[in-house]
Amino acid sequence: FVQFVPDSLVRKSAASTGKSYSIPIAPGRSGIVQQDCMGNEKMPSLPIQSYMLARHKDILVSDQRYVYIAHRADAKQFALRLAKDLRSYGIDPWLPSERIKPGDNVVVALEEGLRGAEAALLIISRAALESEWFRHELQAILGANKKVIPVKVDDVELPLFIRQLSWIDLSKGGYEGGLRKILAGLGDLVQRDEPLEDRGLASKGYVFLSYCEEDVAFVAKVKEFLAENGYAYWDYQESDRDYQSQLYLELQSIIRDAAATVCILSPSWRRSKWTVKEYLYSEDVGTPVFLLRATQMDPTLITAGIPYIDFVADEKAGFEKLSRELRRKRL
Repeated sequence: FVQFVPDSLVRKSAASTGKSYSIPIAPGRSGIVQQDCMGNEKMPSLPIQSYMLARHKDILVSDQRYVYIAHRADAKQFALRLAKDLRSYGIDPWLPSERIKPGDNVVVALEEGLRGAEAALLIISRAALESEWFRHELQAILGANKKVIPVKVDDVELPLFIRQLSWIDLSKGGYEGGLRKILAGLGDLVQRDEPLEDRGLASKGYVFLSYCEEDVAFVAKVKEFLAENGYAYWDYQESDRDYQSQLYLELQSIIRDAAATVCILSPSWRRSKWTVKEYLYSEDVGTPVFLLRATQMDPTLITAGIPYIDFVADEKAGFEKLSRELRRKRL
């Protein structure tokens, strides 16, 4: 979702993050201006919508009508149960865990899923109300004039803009009654004549990639490894950013829900305050962290004494060890 802001604000935000931002190039177009971790600016590349579609043609949604289910990790089991029940009534649910395939960029896949949905169910949990990405999902749905039904599953106070919608309260039980209300609310928007088969999980989840642009060649190899081992990924260089909100709120949501965080250690990573914060936050919230040393670098206090996987001496052995560590942590 491309949003334009004053150029001075955009450049200030990009300089503080060392990442990508969108600027107007011509009427009706936008492009990506990139800065490396040290703030060196690069020339605009493809318009961001064209870039995303060209990079991820395989995840575009089909012509089938479906309902998008937005949820955070703490409501995953509820969302899976709801999706199964909706299919029994001939309703095709779009659930991230069932649709995002290994090797997909999770943010781009979610945006495409939202864009093609006939309607959306918002699973309101404690984590959802703290999630910046959840806010993006709601804004996109309402902005596209799609039918939206909030479903509260935790005993939390709903924000005013959600209370103004027709919402369903399942925080105190009553699932069967709530399901009937959901079916009534959807009407014949997405229903078919026959029950639909279960899809099953499409991947093992997604991995958050923490790195600097100088290491993009190595990161491409990491993405291939993740795809081969059943993981999607989150990569800031392929994802549009909303600099009208505070970036750290978005990253908190993404890191909390990630299966793991992979930090690509290099001199640039060591000098970047932003990548260090991504590492520390992952540790704080209990997201498993894997440190991959991609190039020679001086010791740093932030990772002193923390085991890392060395890819400098033997890259093949490094990926073999990473595979063992993922299995050891049952990921």
